Amino acid sequence: MYQSENFDVFISYSTKNKSVADAVVSDLESHGIKCWYAPRNIMPGTEWVTAITEALNHSSVLVLIYTDDSNESRQVMNEIALQFNANKPIVPFRLCDTKMSSELEYYLTRVHWLDALDKTLPQAIEELRLYVSKLLEKKDSMTDTKTIELVNPVEGTAFEKYVNPATIKSSYRLITVVFVVLALAGSAAFMYHFVKMYNKASMLQNSQQESNVTTVTPDIPVPPETGVLYDEEALKDFSLADLEELEKNNQLDAAGYGEIGRRYYYGIECDKDYSKALYYLIKSDDYDGLSGENCKILGDMYHNGYGVDINDAKAVEYYLAALDQEYLDVDIYRNLGFYYYEEEDYVQSTFYYSRAVALGNDTMDMTNAGIACYARKDYEHALSWFGRALDNDADNATDLKKRIRQMVDDGYISEKDASQWLD
Repeated sequence: MYQSENFDVFISYSTKNKSVADAVVSDLESHGIKCWYAPRNIMPGTEWVTAITEALNHSSVLVLIYTDDSNESRQVMNEIALQFNANKPIVPFRLCDTKMSSELEYYLTRVHWLDALDKTLPQAIEELRLYVSKLLEKKDSMTDTKTIELVNPVEGTAFEKYVNPATIKSSYRLITVVFVVLALAGSAAFMYHFVKMYNKASMLQNSQQESNVTTVTPDIPVPPETGVLYDEEALKDFSLADLEELEKNNQLDAAGYGEIGRRYYYGIECDKDYSKALYYLIKSDDYDGLSGENCKILGDMYHNGYGVDINDAKAVEYYLAALDQEYLDVDIYRNLGFYYYEEEDYVQSTFYYSRAVALGNDTMDMTNAGIACYARKDYEHALSWFGRALDNDADNATDLKKRIRQMVDDGYISEKDASQWLD
């Protein structure tokens, strides 16, 4: 079967950097290095998570295309964690100087990075290819060797030593496995919907290439004049009456159902009707057509109980699906921060509140990030967040100064460290 094929390199990247991934794969494969990367190598009918896991199991080296986007990608994070736990080499290909997230730092602290910042992309890719070639030549000895010195094939100088993750204690790896399972579970539902959508699109494209006639997939109605799905932005120019007429004529696609749901949720050209909004949005989801914005709307509905019983787990599922589509919204991060705080996952809570701060610079989000740090006994960062909130909004001075004073009195931080925020 296809999944049993062996590959030299697994390419981990954010979809926003696909052009770079294409260039890397083209160069590597033109020199005989067999690559796996999504979505090219995911076969129709294969679940996304299964395809990723199988590909990692049958690849020797993972190349991480490190950018601002991949640094924030949950999918990239999951791939790195799986590779780490398989005790296989990870080669970060750095295209930006952004400090890596705490999650990536957990896995990549002792891994050598290839820096592409000071050279052209073709030069950097050539260096990457030669480096990977050396790794592949030595992969048999890496299994039983704690450290291997790799020689820079371009300049002839020694690279830093690659540290095999097998040297890390088994208990450390066990904790990591648990984290990965939880992380995968959180986005598995969206991955399932995404791969179904990709499979349908692939089958439609293949069928159209084999025939000159318009092909219509039976479960996604398509406008008969064009034979293509409606553009999501173009749908916003349709009136609600036009959209509902298309529905009556069975000419509405997944994005169209989502647009009707959005109208009823916001009350555009109609009264707000959460029941109808839910109906059309879920129908769009069934057709694999939920946009990032509509994922956020469904998350809000389950979070607030709009037209449906409150269900925090479903809300989180849709919020994460929105983020996976790069739909960044301060309320999503804020609600996720609150959810994980209630679940006593204070690391995740801090992470999402900090993202909310990055988007909205809100004093309350800073305060909540500090509270989450305090809950996990990270008093240094708690002080930093409380102090930042104080600097941002003097109206909250009384409460924040009380929190800082209490940490000093409890011996968690020194008077000297807190002095700039205390009278």
